[in-house]
Amino acid sequence: MKQYEPEKDILVKELLVDLAEAIDPEVLVAEEGLRRPIFGEELHRPGLALAGFLEYFRPENLQILGMTELSYLKSLEPEVRRERVAAFLEKGPPAVFISRSLAVPDELIETAAKVRIPVIRSPLMTEELRHRVELYLERRLNPNKIVHGVLMDVFGVGVLITGESGVGKSETALELVKRGHRLVSDDVVQVRRIRYDRLVGTSPEITRHQIEIRGLGIINVRQLYGATAVTEEMMIDLVAQLEPWDEEREYDRLGLENETVTILDLPVPRVTVPVRPGRNLAVIIEAGAMNQRLKNMGVDAAQEFSERLEGVLKEEQ
Repeated sequence: MKQYEPEKDILVKELLVDLAEAIDPEVLVAEEGLRRPIFGEELHRPGLALAGFLEYFRPENLQILGMTELSYLKSLEPEVRRERVAAFLEKGPPAVFISRSLAVPDELIETAAKVRIPVIRSPLMTEELRHRVELYLERRLNPNKIVHGVLMDVFGVGVLITGESGVGKSETALELVKRGHRLVSDDVVQVRRIRYDRLVGTSPEITRHQIEIRGLGIINVRQLYGATAVTEEMMIDLVAQLEPWDEEREYDRLGLENETVTILDLPVPRVTVPVRPGRNLAVIIEAGAMNQRLKNMGVDAAQEFSERLEGVLKEEQ
């Protein structure tokens, strides 16, 4: 599976500044090591490494020691504990986090000081600390790009509405909002790739909750329609490409053509919706979202129709 490098190194010090209020960090040793870069997006619990098994240890990840790991270290003889800690830290992880404000073995403090690996303590429970740090790293380390379009939450399906300027993207989004669906972003969508195989979109801060409607200008959807009319981010499950109706083009009438568009090297299902006066685009996109939801559950109406049609034709032969 393709691995991505971050566009810019994240330093341990930068993480601590950004999460100062969220995790209340206390640097116990090796402040000079706070400029170490972080490349992995996981906060790893090194149980096997402390037991002496280092074959698959990933030094790019931050490490976290909780009650289980520290209790295990405490059970070891001092000399064995020193050897295990040294072997673990010599792999060079960016930093070691200690949860629940637990006491830290002297051997860990001494060895970390020698190899200049910061040991950082937080009062948070282990899983809560892990969750907050990993969420931050996921947002910072994963690849991202700007996409022009409108992102909507339609029946729990993230629909990215694209098309050339003036085709009716924002007007369709406003109609969807009126029908009870939620706006994520209008005009500019910040898309990032998470967990290797998912895309999530959000809005830039400056345009959040706003839609530009030609003839009206900028309107604030949250103020007009309430807090339930907007959401901060959404997975992208479907791209609805709006384009002016072309009389000479043969459009897919059965839905057997499974189109996709590639965003950040991931294929996303796409439907092409021709636009002309009289077509209710909001209703069409609602149907497309529900149909995509069924496809995700393994139900393909177009394929079922095709199979039934083949069966009828065979019976008539």
